[in-house]
Amino acid sequence: MKIGVLGGTFSPIHNGHIRLAGTFAGQLGLDWVLFVPTAVPPHKEVPDLPAGEHRCRMVELALQGHPGFELCRLEQQRPAPSYTVDTLAQLHELYPGSSFYFLTGSDMFCTVLDWHRGEELVRLATICTMERGEDTPAQLEQQAARIAALGGETSIIHAPAFAVSSTGIRRQLAAGCRDAARLGVSPAVLDYIWQNGLYGTDPEDYPWPFGQYIALAREREKPERFVHSMNVAEKARELARQYGASEQLCYIAGVLHDSCKNIPHQQQFSLLKRLHEPLKSAIINDNLFSQVPAIWHGPAAAAYIEEELGVYNRDIVTGVAYHTTGRAGMSLFEKIIYVADLTSAEREYPDAIRLRELAGRDLDAAIRESLLFTKQKMQKTATPLTQDTIQVMEEYGILI
Repeated sequence: MKIGVLGGTFSPIHNGHIRLAGTFAGQLGLDWVLFVPTAVPPHKEVPDLPAGEHRCRMVELALQGHPGFELCRLEQQRPAPSYTVDTLAQLHELYPGSSFYFLTGSDMFCTVLDWHRGEELVRLATICTMERGEDTPAQLEQQAARIAALGGETSIIHAPAFAVSSTGIRRQLAAGCRDAARLGVSPAVLDYIWQNGLYGTDPEDYPWPFGQYIALAREREKPERFVHSMNVAEKARELARQYGASEQLCYIAGVLHDSCKNIPHQQQFSLLKRLHEPLKSAIINDNLFSQVPAIWHGPAAAAYIEEELGVYNRDIVTGVAYHTTGRAGMSLFEKIIYVADLTSAEREYPDAIRLRELAGRDLDAAIRESLLFTKQKMQKTATPLTQDTIQVMEEYGILI
């Protein structure tokens, strides 16, 4: 198999990256192209570099509809810095017998021998580049000769330059541009950037379709469940106002948190397979999770709102995913959704009233109290505790 490897910060990934990969794939006859976001780039400083989770998710969104192109997380899973030679060595272990083609811009091609263990790197893959206007064929051929002298192979292809750059996109976003075509990114990538407040954007300014979310909750939920969802949304907004979180984002999470509660468990479990990292590994890899169908609806809803509604805001997605189980190290946003679900207005039993009173004074005290209730209930019913629940109980000092 002929596998192309395209690395970079992808901050953000843009249409030029896709065209570049497509051009290489076509001219070199590649079967597959892996997009490899760096964790910490060793060769350059990138100001305000978003977390790897954000950049990986943007790559996934940009690659939708491009068969043969795939995100590779190897450099995110290794300790920093990100060295290409280590990535290529790992790929050889993962795909024995494959031929690798390292896809570079002409500037990288001309300096690759100066990289970490550069002489070893060029023997692990064919080093490929594309002519650009500022580079003469002679410069590229001279570098190709140096690589060949070290036992490496090269390929120089010819194609028009792509007039788009991540630096320019970041600059335009900071200046207020919100037009995907003008920026040169896919609409889904722009939505992700804006919803998560990257590169000078503000999720508070995103045109959230509140009416659509409410209508969807009404359609998918039983009447009493819909009343609960709207009450959770109002409670989440109230707690957000009190504790300094985003009122509108907490409200949206409240509206959508039970959007998969009233679908069959089989459908819920099918949705879990569509979760994206890091949620997918954290939830699916817990062997006890599959034994507790009552908690599937949270992460199922997280997958549903991403895949079907284009809700990419990480606070909303994780708040919805963990609104029943909680987890160790919950963010303020997650705590608000977790507590709002337990203290919504229609809940009138004594424990809920007690939690509601506590939540008005101390969010963490309310969470600890709720975890004590959870422990008692699950012990009484002999329901297994998932790792997330065990870890959050330990974090709040509750002995299992």
